Amino acid sequence: MNASESETKIATRAFQWEWLGWVALAGIAVYFVSISWLKWSDPLIDFGPELYVPWRLANSALLFRDLDDNYASLA
Repeated sequence: MNASESETKIATRAFQWEWLGWVALAGIAVYFVSISWLKWSDPLIDFGPELYVPWRLANSALLFRDLDDNYASLA
């Protein structure tokens, strides 16, 4: 066995391990999505205040007088 054949075998093994790693990651992703399916939270409930405050401000409500904001501006 010469040097080029051993380098080819090493490259082939490295490619096989890389491919196996990608397949394992894809399998884990499919597994986690399948066990959590239909258990995810509702996005409208999770970021409701972030939608409610701008809507009220657009309808002429005043910030800190008409409605409270938990996260004040940095300025």
